[in-house]
Amino acid sequence: MITPWSAPTWMKTSANASNAWYWGTLQNNMFDDFAYYFQVTIQKYQAQGINIAALSLQNEPQNEPNSYPVMRLSAQNESVLASMLGPKLRNNNINTKILVLDHNWDLADYASQVLSDPTANQYIAGVAWHCYAGNVDAQSTVYNKYPNKEVWFTECSGTTSSSDFGSNIQWNTNNLYFGSIKNWSRTVLHWNLALDTNSGPHSGGCDNCRGIITVQPNYVDITYNEEFYGMAMISKFIKYPANRLDCSLVGQTGCMAVLCIKNSDGSNVVTISNFCQTPQTTAIQNGN
Repeated sequence: MITPWSAPTWMKTSANASNAWYWGTLQNNMFDDFAYYFQVTIQKYQAQGINIAALSLQNEPQNEPNSYPVMRLSAQNESVLASMLGPKLRNNNINTKILVLDHNWDLADYASQVLSDPTANQYIAGVAWHCYAGNVDAQSTVYNKYPNKEVWFTECSGTTSSSDFGSNIQWNTNNLYFGSIKNWSRTVLHWNLALDTNSGPHSGGCDNCRGIITVQPNYVDITYNEEFYGMAMISKFIKYPANRLDCSLVGQTGCMAVLCIKNSDGSNVVTISNFCQTPQTTAIQNGN
């Protein structure tokens, strides 16, 4: 998957500013140019033997913090861009999926507005989501309106200021490893894979992000963080490609949850999270 954090500055309304990377939106006459930029980028990767399965039109299009490269896009902007990019991909036999939003759960209305454009809708494969605001059930809210569109969960970073290992495991499990998948997501992505002890390298942006692993100053030793253990647990038995099964827990109090998966080899996987403080009696119900 590829996603831009900004178009080239000469395409932006901030083009003549010294800090043009850090703010602005696409100029009205640059949508077709930026769409072509996507097309050529994918073709250049393909020429090197790298297939791009999906792209989002803009990372966090409603975020403009003025400390790292960004580009603001309205829902209407994304609709126009998707409408211009879609034909370019089809006409060049490029199967890369177009995803919209790629931002937080509290922006369900934004995603719905993009998908409501009939021209753009025909080229959009799905919606990408981040975890930093709102609730994970927003994924289902949009999916229920547009059930033919895929759901991708594409970013969530822990922070060094949230240092309670157990609480972080519980939040990630409830919202990402179980929550996002049970709300139709095909993917769970953490940001970042590896960072050093100063949450780097970075240029502006997040100065307290936690990677899946932390690389120690000697560049030899690493620390496995809660995101590593969470990812390792959920992916140990779930093998791509797989499908989620409808199942639920009966007779428990809310401190447990269940995720049921059918792997392509026909095996069924039942993963239960248990954050209860006392013994529980429960059963797994599959459908009716």
